[in-house]
Amino acid sequence: MEDKQVTTVEGILSRTADDLASDQPVRRALDADAADKIDQFIGRLKDVIELRTPATMVLDDPSGNSYIENRLAPAADPQLHTTHYSRSREQDKAVGITPSYDNYDFTDGSQRQDPDPDRVDPDNVTPDMLKGEVLTFPTNCPSCTAPCQTNMKVTGQSDGVRRRPARPT
Repeated sequence: MEDKQVTTVEGILSRTADDLASDQPVRRALDADAADKIDQFIGRLKDVIELRTPATMVLDDPSGNSYIENRLAPAADPQLHTTHYSRSREQDKAVGITPSYDNYDFTDGSQRQDPDPDRVDPDNVTPDMLKGEVLTFPTNCPSCTAPCQTNMKVTGQSDGVRRRPARPT
């Protein structure tokens, strides 16, 4: 599937079946047995598309930029299960969100020693430490999906709680 594409599960399966079918004449001439197996697989894809065969789709997106619509919103969808996980080093490098780990010393396999002693530990950052700081991170424009930078600044109460001063009695 191409990058940055909005589609449906049906669209993914249909495109897969079409792509497989487009090479079948050549494949049949080279390996008839393989072509027959692919014909069977294309048939199974079409059965799933036409809801004759149940199927489970697992979407593993280390970037976190995928979205599956909940058709029952705002109620929970009993057929949609989301699992959040920590990316591996390889996944971090693949999505380009962290520097190369080549500069880090992994002393015991789980602890990393940062070579920059002035670097702030991200697990210990407080909202007060971010006041006045402009945080910049790469993203895509929500309108045209072109790559861009998002600038964000902490303002006001950062813990999601509104506070009012107590009224004098």
